[in-house]
Amino acid sequence: MRITSVTGLSRKEIYSVAAEYAGTDEMLAERYFMRRYDMTSWVYRNILRKAVVESVVPDDIVERMAQKAQSNSAVNGGSGGAVRSKIYYGNLKLKRETFEFPKGERLSYVRIYLNSDDTLEEVGRRYYIQSNLLQRTFQSAITDSLISDEELKRLEVRFIEDPSPLAKVFQEHFDSMVNVRKMNAKAKARKEKKAELPKPEMPKKAKPVKNSTPASVGEQLSLFAEHGWNGEIKKEFLNDGQ
Repeated sequence: MRITSVTGLSRKEIYSVAAEYAGTDEMLAERYFMRRYDMTSWVYRNILRKAVVESVVPDDIVERMAQKAQSNSAVNGGSGGAVRSKIYYGNLKLKRETFEFPKGERLSYVRIYLNSDDTLEEVGRRYYIQSNLLQRTFQSAITDSLISDEELKRLEVRFIEDPSPLAKVFQEHFDSMVNVRKMNAKAKARKEKKAELPKPEMPKKAKPVKNSTPASVGEQLSLFAEHGWNGEIKKEFLNDGQ
C-alpha cells in the first residue's frame, strides 16, 4: 500500500528509513527509497526531516545523513547544490535543539516512565527519543506543572531509584526545577487574576451643546402675539440679542 503521509508512521518506522538512508551507498537516495517503501517524494523528504528535527535518530546518524545529502546535491547541482544542502541540514539541526512534543505527548511519556520499571535511557530507546529531547520532555513536565503534585513526588522517588546517568542529572537539579515550577504557577495565577478583573469603563463623551441664538425683538413679539398677549411690553424686558 502506497505511503502518502507521515502522520501514521511510528517513530520506529521513521528511524528505520533514516538509519537505512544514512548507512547505504551515496547513490541510493530519493528514487531508490521511494520505490523500496512505495512512498511519495514528499513523504520521503518529510521522514528525513522529522528524523532530525524530532530527535528520532542520534547525532551520529544525523551527521551521516547531512554528509550524504551534500554529496548527492553536489553531483546533481554542483558546489551550489552542496552549499544549499549544508544550509538546509544546518537549519534542521537548529530546530532539533528546541523541538518539544505537544503537551499531551510529554505527559504521556512521563507517565509511561512512572508506571514502569524502565530507566530513562530504556524509555528513550524504546520510543526512539534521544537524550536531549527526553530531558526537555521531563523538565517541562515538572516546571510547567503538566504533572500533579502527587506525580511529582513519585517522579522524585523514581529518579532516586533509577541508576541511569540522566536520572542522576534530574536528581541533582530536582529542587531547582521544583522552584521554577512554583514561580511559574504564581506567575500564571497572577495573569489569570488580572484577566478576571473588570476593564475600566471609558468616560462617555459629552454631547455637544447646540448654540442657542437669542431671539430678536420681532421674533419675541411674534411669540407673545401667538399666545394672545396684547398688552404693552416694555422694551427693557425684551431680549434684543445684544
